[in-house]
Order: sequence, then C-alpha cells, then structure tokens
Amino acid sequence: EEVARGLLDRATEDLRVQGLPADRIELGEPVAALRLAGQEDPIELPLHPIDLLADRFRDAFRGQYGYPPPDRPIEVMLLHATCRERLGEMPRAVAVPDLPTPAPDAMLRLRSRGRWSEAPSFDRARLGPGTAIAGPAVISDAQSTAILDEGWTARVESDGALVARRSARREAPAVHVAARPEILAARLASIAEEMGERLRRTAISVNIKHRLDFSCAILDGAGTLVVNAPHLPVHLGALGLAARTMLARLPLRRGDVAVTNHPAFGGSHLPDVTVITPVFLPEDEGAGDATGRPIAILANRAHHAEIGGVRPGSMAPSATRLVHEGVAIAPRLLVSAGEARWSEMESILRAAPFPSRAVEENLADLAAQVAANQRGVERLRALIAEAGPEAFRGSLADLATHGLATLRREIPRLLPAPRRARVELDDGTPIAVSVHREVRLDGEWLVVDFAGSGSLHPSNRNAPRAIVHAAVLYVLRVLLGEDLPLHEGLMRAVDLRVPRGILDPPFGGDPREDPAVAAGNTETSQRVVECLMLAFGAIAGGQGTMNNVILGSDAFGSYETICGGAGAGEGFKGASAVHTHMTNTRIGDPEFIEARHPIRIEEFSIRHGTGGRGRFAGGDGVRRIYRALAPLSACVVAEHRREGGPGLAGGESGAPGAERLLRRDGRVEVLSGHAEVDLEPGDRLVVETPGGGGFGAPSPAFSSVVPP
Repeated sequence: EEVARGLLDRATEDLRVQGLPADRIELGEPVAALRLAGQEDPIELPLHPIDLLADRFRDAFRGQYGYPPPDRPIEVMLLHATCRERLGEMPRAVAVPDLPTPAPDAMLRLRSRGRWSEAPSFDRARLGPGTAIAGPAVISDAQSTAILDEGWTARVESDGALVARRSARREAPAVHVAARPEILAARLASIAEEMGERLRRTAISVNIKHRLDFSCAILDGAGTLVVNAPHLPVHLGALGLAARTMLARLPLRRGDVAVTNHPAFGGSHLPDVTVITPVFLPEDEGAGDATGRPIAILANRAHHAEIGGVRPGSMAPSATRLVHEGVAIAPRLLVSAGEARWSEMESILRAAPFPSRAVEENLADLAAQVAANQRGVERLRALIAEAGPEAFRGSLADLATHGLATLRREIPRLLPAPRRARVELDDGTPIAVSVHREVRLDGEWLVVDFAGSGSLHPSNRNAPRAIVHAAVLYVLRVLLGEDLPLHEGLMRAVDLRVPRGILDPPFGGDPREDPAVAAGNTETSQRVVECLMLAFGAIAGGQGTMNNVILGSDAFGSYETICGGAGAGEGFKGASAVHTHMTNTRIGDPEFIEARHPIRIEEFSIRHGTGGRGRFAGGDGVRRIYRALAPLSACVVAEHRREGGPGLAGGESGAPGAERLLRRDGRVEVLSGHAEVDLEPGDRLVVETPGGGGFGAPSPAFSSVVPP
C-alpha cells in the first residue's frame, strides 16, 4: 500500500512539474503484477481491495488456466500506477445526416443477436468520397470485409478512408457473426491466434516462447479440423486425427483436458505434446449436440525441447525404438472435472526408462498449453453466444462443404492426367506416390497412393500415418486456387492409401518394442511433401529437411531447425534462407541461446550459389556455426546430404547440405546428416543447409559460383 501511494505521489508530481493544475489530474488505480513462484508471465490485477489480492489472484489464475493454482508462493513482480490529465466527457453517439445510399451490388442474409435479416453488400472500390451507407450492410474489398450493424453509418471521407460512426438514432453492437462461412473462418482463425499468443506468453521454454514451435487449432465436436492459426503444417494437419483418436479412447466431460504425445494416437514424435479441451454449451443450453458431444474441440501441439530419451533433446539419431526417444504418454486426463493432475504427470515424466531431464519445464509448458486452450474456450463461447448454437454448427458444416466443393472443382485442373513421382532418403529408402482421378457416384475423387514406399525403417525415420495425412492436406491446401482454411473437409474427396511401412509404422503399445519416429516427423514428412509436389508438377524440391540441431547436457536441451533454399517454379525463383513446407518456426535468436546456454553462434550466413540452376533458379541454403563453451552433447538430424532439392522441368538440383566438426586442436571431422557427437569447450559444429531445385532448363549463359 505504501509503495503504491508513493508511486501515485511521484506520478502526480511529474504532471505538476509539467504545468498541469492539481484539479486536472486524475489518479489511476494501482495495479499489481502477480505470479506463482517459478512462473515467468504475471497476471495483472487492481491492487485494491488489497486484503483479497491473493484470493483474486487464485480466481484469475483459474480463469486463465482452467484449474486452480498449485500450492506455491505468490510473488508480487511489479507495481505500477498511472496519473493522467482529466478529459471532458466524450459523446457516446454522433448524429449522422441522412444521405442517399448507393445501389447495392448484392443482398446477403446476416444473423445478428439471434435473428436473421437482409443486408445490402457494397464493393468498397465503387464508393466515392462523400458516400454514406447506413447499417445493416456489408462493405468488402480484396483484403477485408466490414459489417455495419443497425444504428451505425459508414462514410467515405475525402482522403478515401472509410469511417464508421454510431448514429444517435439507435445504439447497437458494431460487429456480429455473419452467416458467410469465410467470415466465421476469419473469426475462428483470430481465436486460434489468440490461443497461440496465450501459449507463447505463458510458456517458459525458449523453444515455445521464442522459436514459436507450436500450433493451435479449432475442431468441431467430432474432432474434425475446422480452422487454424498460421502455425506449423506438420502439426496442424495431424491434430484432427489425434483428437478423434483421443476422443474414441477417452470420452471427455465438462472441465476435462486431455494430453498425449504417442504416435499411435495421432501424435507425430514424442517432443510434440498435444493438449485438447472440449467446449460445451452453458448448462442451461444443453451439454452439447444430440449425441452428447461437445460443440467444439480446442487443440494445440507444442514441441518440448526435452522429454527424455537416450540423448538430450529427445531426437537421438541412433534411436531404434520409441523408448529411446523419451517418455511416451498415451491419452490421459491432464485436468479432470477442473482439477489438475500435475503429480501424476510428474510421476510419468520421471519414472520412464529414459526420463525427462527437464520435468519442471515440461510441467510449466503443459500449464501454458492448458491456458492457451482455456483462452480459446472463453472466446469461442462468446462467439457461439453471439451467433447462436445452431447457426454456429451450420456455419461449420458450410465450411466443410465449401472445402469439399472447391477441391472437386479443382481436381481436373490439378491433375489432368495420372502422375507419379519417387524420391529417396539419403540412405536410399524410397518414398513413392501415384495420384489419379476417379469419378464415383458422389462425384470426383482424388486417389493418393503411396504404394512402393519403403518398408519399416530400422532407425527413427518412420512417419506415423497422421504425418502423411498432414502432408497431403497441406499440399492440397497450397495447390488450390482459393484462400481456404486448412479444413479437413478437403480430405472428404481424397482416397488416401498408405501401406504399412515407413509411412504407417505399426504400434503395439509397448514403447520398448514400438518403432522410433523422431526423424519421420521432421525429415520423412518433408520428403513426402517433396514427392507430392513433384507428382503434381507444381514446384521443384526445396531443401526437403528441417536441419534439426540439438545441443544439450543433463542440465538443459537446446533445439532448433535451420532454414535453407526453397524450390523454384513457373515464373518465380526459389527463396533463400527460409523454412519450407512442413515447418514454420523461427530460428533461435543468438541472444537468447547465448544468454541461457553455454553456446555461442559464430556465424549465420547465406551459402550464395547453392540453389539449383534453371530458367528460374532455386533458393540458397545457409551456414550456421555453433561454438561449445562447455561439454555438450550434439545431435544433427537432417536429409538431402547426397544432393539438394531436385529440379523440375529440366531444372538442376540444388547443392546438398553438410556437417563437420572443427575440433579446438585443429582436427576436422566430417559428419553424416544423422550424427551424434560430444563437444568439448572450443569445438565448433558447422551446419550447411541444402539449396532448392531450379525450374526449367538453364540458359547456356547461366553460371553460378558456390563458395567453398
């Protein structure tokens, strides 16, 4: 109380020094930023009533995370108070003169506050200065759609700006849910992005907080992917399958939150942990739909930089069984009827044959994942209340129907004739695909058949079926000529055939016997996309790898993926130094890595000239050099070390990637793309990433220089 009073006195004095009279100074409410001991992000609350501050923090914590806080001390991280100049009262409404309204381009049906109405639709480009439009109305351009409710008027100003004002005739909310699926999709995508921001803010690991190695999505009550934030395709396309598998094994009730990382249940690899939360209607509106299911499912998947295994970072290239890669978590409740089960989860993380080396960080990041979904629950319930449950369900169904119709319309363009392609992993294991069209009773179908791909891989390059599903969904979404959400409705006209083997490994339930999968998620997934893109003749191969680098010890794990060259296509060159296809994370910031770990980033540069030659050249790869400042374990998991991304239509392949270890005594060790080494202080690990393939036969005058 004394500190807050002192802050207000100082702020008041600052304003007086600036010449503001005392009667014009308005004192703000002091705010306390509180957190549990060990947390990173605080919760801000008004300081008063101060005697109830701890209780109010616990209530706010439960509202944000969905469960009560564990019994840990509460820290006051920050106190702040604000003084401001007292302003005059601002009018709530503005009288707008009646002006002629232009003829609409179309009429739309909108739903606002539970009722339908007809509303004119206007093309923004055709509205000149001085034009005024009274709501309800829809005003659209190529980038956005503005919805005016009743009681609002929009006017085009002389500078071309569209200004909306609440009229004096009626007060009403300015925004509502429209019955147009694309508008609902945008609202849902906004919620998914908010979930991602909550996850980023509340997580503590560098991998999630700074590299953004996570994904958030919204699914319908049956577990079908509806819409997502622009996160990682390798995560997003698999979330629907993961949710459906989890729901079949673990029916969820009100207040439950489920977790898994197991590849047998729609998981990718063990570091990627999936958390799902059901959304039910309020009690007085029924539990869910007619089958008792929730009205929606919220899901996120986040990469934990450490979750056990034989090497720090949980992605050992030498792993041959799932148990070697860390702690396998079959679907289970993380929160049951609103009560968190942290002690049970901690026991699982510590009791595995190769337990996690960062249990506290795992638990903190899991709490952040729960909090992210809880934010989605709050926002989604508000949206459903605005639209009405039936309109909400109908709009979800419309999204699926729209996606299916779009794919069927585009199939003839995408695939005028049957196509096939084949690529190989660096060890010679084939990835093969054939694609063709079939006309069935219900319409056009796309058959995607991976027959001819390799058998079960002896190491960790096996890709669970969910990964293949994600890759196919991603490719179709990229190739379609319409801006659609990554909706599984696209897969309703796809006959996906995946034989048992490297692309659909069998899981018997015993991690000591189940196959390893870590590189299947990161590397094989990239080659599946590469193979599909070549089959469709869409784009040359990119770097085709995530270039995983894991550095750590028994005390920490640092993980990142490194960018490289993108493939070229008809009319464009490949981009240099970018993440391609199934990954969409940031690379680690040197400042954060060096501040938290005994690692120094000595170089990060473009390998000019490593893109494949062609009429349109492929993008260039990069070079990244790490120096160890303490004894470290290092793992590299990467592909395209025999050659870079394959060219297309006569274009040449990009330069391959490479790794080498520069010992402090001057020795040089050439490493493979799947390597495990131990570093001593002063040793340097050099990682060079592949270039993308070129498109079209190169001109005879074309030349490039690849630096040594």
